[in-house]
Amino acid sequence: MPLNAGDLQHVVSLQSPGSGTDDHGAAKVAWTTYDTVCAMVEAASNRDILQTGAATATLLSAVTMYYRSDISTKHRVLLEGRQLAIVSIQDPDGLREMLRLVCAEVQG
Repeated sequence: MPLNAGDLQHVVSLQSPGSGTDDHGAAKVAWTTYDTVCAMVEAASNRDILQTGAATATLLSAVTMYYRSDISTKHRVLLEGRQLAIVSIQDPDGLREMLRLVCAEVQG
């Protein structure tokens, strides 16, 4: 199933973790946005949930975008103020045309 530009209706930010400190000097993760892209965002399917092994109480979303090789499960996606941890990365057709990120919403 090819990805059509018209399907990419959401703007998401891709972020990578770095190191930083809080106001008290304690170490914390500092997230840096390295790109902003258009993506299709939908509720993850039952198949996605089974493949990730995530608990069903976890809110999972599938974020589909054009293929890129610089994303890992250490990164996260920002969508309209929501923080989404990347649980798995899939190349659905194996052709390196699109990526499907299964993401869990970070609470708190």
